[in-house]
Amino acid sequence: MVTKNITSNLIKSKQSALAYVEASHKAKTGEAANEYFLLSVASGACYNSKGAVDYKRRQITEALIDYEDKEARGLEPSSHKLDGLDVELDILMEMHEIDLNVHESINGTKWEPRDKKRRSAQLSDEKKAYFKKKYG
Repeated sequence: MVTKNITSNLIKSKQSALAYVEASHKAKTGEAANEYFLLSVASGACYNSKGAVDYKRRQITEALIDYEDKEARGLEPSSHKLDGLDVELDILMEMHEIDLNVHESINGTKWEPRDKKRRSAQLSDEKKAYFKKKYG
């Protein structure tokens, strides 16, 4: 596990990275980065780390199914893969916590993933013409 001191340093480093983003924006545009841009960078880090945690959990689920399948067939499965994935998940969860803390430190509120938006089907020109002819 990452110690509190290291965690604190990582949070400071990620906050420094955001300060770099802000300074880079000003250097390139002559204007300060707006708050929305900085929050989007911090939110992006949260989305990425959450995605990594979710992916690792799926890997563990699949490895556990594989382990149990081998057991059921009378084989002697190894727990090495599951042990390694477990350690990796712990680290990824800590990194996600750090991203959440950084986001909260600049936004003042806890990050929450947005609901997945469903993209509506796009109408082809033929379908548009059909509906215009039919309905008006």
